Formats: sequence, C-alpha cells, structure tokens
Amino acid sequence: MSLRPHYSPIERIWLRPFGVSQSPNTLKSKAGWKNDTHRQPYKKGERVLRWYELLGWGLEIIIALGSILFIATSLKERAFRAGLLSLTVLGAVNGIFIFLLLYLEEGRKEGIISLDAILILLAVSLLAPIGKKLPLRVVAKITRVDERDIPFSRIRYEVGSAIYEHYYASHPEIKGIYDRIRQLPGLAAPETPAYSPLGAPLSHAQFDFLEELADLVNAPSQKQQVKADPQTMSAGLKETIKYLGAKLVGIAELNQDYVYTHIGRRPGKYGQKMELTHKYAIIFAVEMDYRMLRAAPDLPVIIETGKQYIDAARIALVIANYIRRLGYPARAHIDANYQAMLPPVAVDAGLGEIGRNNILITKPYGARVRLGMVTTDLPLLTDRPILFGVQDFCQRCRKCADNCPSKAISSDEKKIIRGIEKWEFDPEKCFAYWNSVGTDCALCIYTCPFSKPDNLLHRAIRYAIDRSVVARQLSVWMDDLFYGRTPRSEAYPKFIDLLRKEV
Repeated sequence: MSLRPHYSPIERIWLRPFGVSQSPNTLKSKAGWKNDTHRQPYKKGERVLRWYELLGWGLEIIIALGSILFIATSLKERAFRAGLLSLTVLGAVNGIFIFLLLYLEEGRKEGIISLDAILILLAVSLLAPIGKKLPLRVVAKITRVDERDIPFSRIRYEVGSAIYEHYYASHPEIKGIYDRIRQLPGLAAPETPAYSPLGAPLSHAQFDFLEELADLVNAPSQKQQVKADPQTMSAGLKETIKYLGAKLVGIAELNQDYVYTHIGRRPGKYGQKMELTHKYAIIFAVEMDYRMLRAAPDLPVIIETGKQYIDAARIALVIANYIRRLGYPARAHIDANYQAMLPPVAVDAGLGEIGRNNILITKPYGARVRLGMVTTDLPLLTDRPILFGVQDFCQRCRKCADNCPSKAISSDEKKIIRGIEKWEFDPEKCFAYWNSVGTDCALCIYTCPFSKPDNLLHRAIRYAIDRSVVARQLSVWMDDLFYGRTPRSEAYPKFIDLLRKEV
C-alpha cells in the first residue's frame, strides 16, 4: 500500500504556499518532505516560508487587524455607512492581498517582494515626517477687537435704547443686518425647527444659570500670599483642573492683542475701556459629547453647549477663587463674560490650532470642545504652541465650509484679517442661521474629521496626519469615502428623545 500523501483540490490550493505541487501524489522537497513513501524531517537550513513570504503574511496580518479595528470602531460609533463600506472595501483589499500571496506562481519571489515593497513604501509615506507644518502667519500688527462689535453684544442692544442709538449711529452699515436678525425667532424659540416644549426650556435654564454667575468672576484676593515655586504651582494647577473635569489645560503669557478694547456685555459699564493686566492665562478645554453633536443642527447641540459652558464656568470660578485664596489676583472668564478672545490664547498655551472654521482644533477632540480661562498674576511656567498639520489639512479638506448651511465659512484661500493670514468667516451669516433654526448649529464641529471620538483608531489617524502630508491628503479622501462629504445626522440620545416628545 502506498504511503504517499493524497490531496484534494481544495487542500492543494491552501498548501500551495508551503511548496505542495499540483500533483496529488507529489510533495516537493523544498517544503521539507521527500518524494518517497515516508515523511522525512526538515533538513537543516530549509524553510517552509521564505523571508519575503513571511514579511508578506506579516503585513497582511497588520492590514487585517487594522481592518477589524476600523469596522468594529465604526459600528460602535454607530457610523453605519463607515462600517458597511469598510466591511466591503477593506474586505476586498484583504481578499486581493491574500489572493496575490497564495496564487503568485511564476515569478513568485519577485511578485511578493514587489508587493511587500509597495506596502512598506506606503507605510513610510504615511508615518515619515514628510511636508511642513506651518502656523497661522501674523503678517502685521494685530488689530484688537472691541467687544461691542461681536454679534453677542450687538444683538443685546435694545431697539430705541440709548446704547442702541449710540452704537448704530457709528456703525450704520450693520444696523439693517441686526435689525433683521432681531426679527428672527431666536435660540430655542417656539417658531424654530429645533423647538420642543420639553427640551427648549432646559436650554433656557442653562443659559439663565450662566447669567447668574456673572458677578462671581472677580473678587479681592487674600492679603497674605502663599509662596510656591512656579513649576510646582503650574503642575499642581493643571492636575487640579483636570480633576475638576477639564480634558486639556495650558498656560500662556496673556497677549494683550487678544484682550478686548472695550466692554460690550456685563459685568461692567458699556463702552468702558477694558482693563485686564494679568500676566498669565490658564486656559482649559472641556469635551463636548460626540453623541449629542451627531444631531447637529438640532436641539441636542444647544443643550450640550449649555452643559459644557456650565462645566467650564464651574472649573474657572473654583480655580479663580482658589488662586485668590492663595493671595494672588485672579479672574474667571466664562460664557458671556469674557474679557479676551479665548481661542488664540488657547493656541499660545499649546491646546491646538485655529482651523478653517475659525475655532480651536485640538488634537484629541478636534473642534469638539468648549473653553474656559482664568487670568492671574500668580507666577507660573508657560507652555509652547503646538503644530499637528491643521493648516495644511484644512486647506485640503473644506468639509466645514461645504456643510455650513449659512455659507459663513469661506472655501477660498486665506486672507489678511486684523493682521493675521487666515480663512475668512462671516459671523452675521452664522448668527442669523442660529436664530432661524433655534440652535447654535455646530455642523462645522460635527463634520470636522478631527472631531471624531478619541479612541485607538482615530488617534492612529491623527498621529499620521501630524507626521505626513501624504497622510493628510489620504485622510481627506478616506473621510469622504467612509463618512460622506455631507455626513448625515444620527439618532438622538435616549433622554433627548424623551424631551422631544409632544405634550
């Protein structure tokens, strides 16, 4: 009886990489078997898989694990388009690669080595430091902003009041714009699409509460100072602020170019010159819930905004009070009560970069943050600005501009604005849309690829974006493919469903 091994056609297909011949009765010696009636041990120095085959299968394992991570993460995030497309596309990619590894017959060595080389070059191009990371350029003396000129101040000037008459007498070019905005329903108003009789009052309650905090932002400090070295104090404050709920914290010297010139909102007298002489700014970011932002531009967005402004206010008020008790002056800067523009201060403190949408883009959370700040003369150590490819990425992406319903975000090239080369933004268009739809929109936050949840998959993508210009362009294409150029809003969280029920 013959002891030669016999293989079915299916077995021959799967054993082909190990040197099994097409013949069901023949086993080639390169796989370590003798062509006789007995199975022989492998000879010394012989290998079943050559180095280039091992490398190929190793790369395939990495691709397969990455594919599984992408699919699992997408489904967990309820990004069903991304999940289904990744299952199809990445499944096809893995299938093609396995096919090439298994079925390259003639010129097998050269074919697999070429395939390995292509994948290695792709990996290097995604992870190697290719391309420059440039900051926003300051090309002239920065023109300071008057708080009286921001939309949140202009909308508060009551028609017929002395402030209204005084302000619009000197700014007649925008009087008609804000008179028209005043005719719109307003945030969380009954006539807006986002309104619900149970949910809208929650938003109003949040912002009413923030108004009540306005008089708590400043107070005299204790006369006796507690001495601590700047390094210890800086590290301790950062950890304390994170303990209180912030995700990111940085310290910068307060640039007076970012301090408002005059008061436009309370507390303080309208038109009074802004006096903020503190040397340091402690600025922090709280994370907005991605599940709530997926409903943009509907009711959950403004509820989430209110919640995070309250959290930021709580942290800022506590830290300012704490520093004053150490014997140093300190002021909290909270929603509707800022004396400086927080996003550029956050850039100086190393929290992120300013994107095309003119708001702060952070590395872990994208634009999905709200800011709070404490200014003080307490001696501290400052942080440095960071760059992780935002300017180059935003130049290529334009997704926030394409999805902006009011077309307030420019899709054109940068312009020189107040001495800074940046993308143009029309606050009146944005604010008018808010007051017509009933929420603060947030489509530019939700659609930003950087705003995806902070998990292993998206951290890996952000790391590549930080490193390589190739990764930035590929990430723009892949985000469009898997998530769509105009991502669709998702279902509300359960408690929002309850708030949206008719009564």
